[in-house]
Amino acid sequence: MIVSHKHIQGQISLLFGTTLAALLVVTLLLASSMRQISQQWYLQNVADAAASSGALVMARELNFIALTNRALIANQIALAQLVGLVSWMAMLEDGSKRLAMISRVVPYLNTFTHQLQNFIRSARPIIEGLIKLAIISQRVVVQAISASQRAAHVAFTTLIVQTIEEVTFKHDPNLSWEARHTNGVVPAPWLWWRKIHHPSTAEPGQLTLSELALASRDPFSLQRSYTWLDLGILKMKKGGGTELHVEPGGRWSWQALDTTSLHQRLLFWSSEAQWARGARYLSHNRRYLNNSDHYGSSTKYNRAGTRSAKRLARSLQQPMPAFTFTSFKGAAEVPQILVRIKTPSDENEQSQQVFSKAGVTFSRPLQVFSRADNSYEGPNLFNALWYSELKPLTSADKLVLTVWGRS
Repeated sequence: MIVSHKHIQGQISLLFGTTLAALLVVTLLLASSMRQISQQWYLQNVADAAASSGALVMARELNFIALTNRALIANQIALAQLVGLVSWMAMLEDGSKRLAMISRVVPYLNTFTHQLQNFIRSARPIIEGLIKLAIISQRVVVQAISASQRAAHVAFTTLIVQTIEEVTFKHDPNLSWEARHTNGVVPAPWLWWRKIHHPSTAEPGQLTLSELALASRDPFSLQRSYTWLDLGILKMKKGGGTELHVEPGGRWSWQALDTTSLHQRLLFWSSEAQWARGARYLSHNRRYLNNSDHYGSSTKYNRAGTRSAKRLARSLQQPMPAFTFTSFKGAAEVPQILVRIKTPSDENEQSQQVFSKAGVTFSRPLQVFSRADNSYEGPNLFNALWYSELKPLTSADKLVLTVWGRS
């Protein structure tokens, strides 16, 4: 059978045309697929940016809360220092009076001790008056910090959705967005609003802040006890410290006590001679005076002097009124944000949607921020070590997205 040259050329042209058409179709499909992949990638970046921005606002609020909670404690420690300073000055005045009385028969020395007594007696009321003004200002500062925490929570909660909306709009004004918490049911930031709690020191069981304040006392407030003079059978011991008593209604009463006593010890005989005493407290009700034996172990050093100082204790002014601080409501697990970004649908193109999840994490690397006990530190609202990060979608999240994506 003889095949003509024209017949062969026709078959080749048909095969070439078919191949070219197939290549063209594949190219068009590939271009369309690449366009969809590129758009999907772009949308995912938008969703990641929106979710991360919302979580960043959450992290900033937690760090602000941590700083202001620490500021509340710092201002309380300042109150403890001020009350302790007045108590210490009262002890000096009492001691200078006794020193002047004992040395009045010694020429020249009696002149010096008398002038010292007059100086301390004149200076103490002035210093005490200034400290009372400082205590009033500390009260105002504490209440202002508490109010700022509540106002900031309103502002930050509103800012979460505003930030997500602004980030999405900056990328593409035509994109629609929706933010929910990771249960896929509750719109953001409702759970976040509910998670942050502002308890008052007047509420029963709110001992966390007072315990932290006591644990955070500086050395002067914690213990002013040591041995001034040691001659074997004759010792002069200084005792003192500042304690906190929480009165009914959540009022904080800082109470300071200072003593100095002369101890004589000879074989099986010992005695204590009181030399100087001073005690001050923030309360108008003497029955709230702390009967604790702490006060920097003053009872251990000077038992008789401590009892006498408590009897002579004087009130500076009223205690710190009840105030609020910020804590987590329930467990320290922080709600996460799930963001959906969706393109508008039209007759020629189907709508696309992507999801992204972000949250906040607390981390204290011991290599950078070491602890005295080298122990692990869990999430808390007293150290500003929160940061935002994208979170992987879990199996439960994907199940939620399946239902959410159809809506």
